[in-house]
Amino acid sequence: MYTLLDGCLEGLDVLQFLDHVEEGLKDHYDIRMLTFLMLARLASLSPAAVLQRLDRLIEPLKATCTTKVKAGSVKQEFEKQEELRRSAMRAVAALLAVPEVERSPSMADFANQIRTNADMASIYQSVQGGEGGAPGPAESMDIS
Repeated sequence: MYTLLDGCLEGLDVLQFLDHVEEGLKDHYDIRMLTFLMLARLASLSPAAVLQRLDRLIEPLKATCTTKVKAGSVKQEFEKQEELRRSAMRAVAALLAVPEVERSPSMADFANQIRTNADMASIYQSVQGGEGGAPGPAESMDIS
């Protein structure tokens, strides 16, 4: 699916493609990791379509970012969840860069949740540091 974005975007029904992306956001670890990459790519390639589906895309991103691993889990489970959270946050950063995203109440609420939760804010800032210069949730949209 990711390859289709690079070579065949003009031939795709992007809204139908987003249906599959939405399902991928709820799938197993490996699929979700790839889907976060596709969502970030779609945010830059087809922002209007992403904005149309934004409310449906936010919930699985929010669920990934807020899920905690059970205390008795093995180290590998903690590492996998942390990688999922970082990848989801990269997708969130890409969504926050879409023009007019501030019009979405669900995105504004999620950006505010990221800003006010120290753990999520830390992850967001760390993924921003690796991508350089993109505004944080507080700067990219008026959430007051």
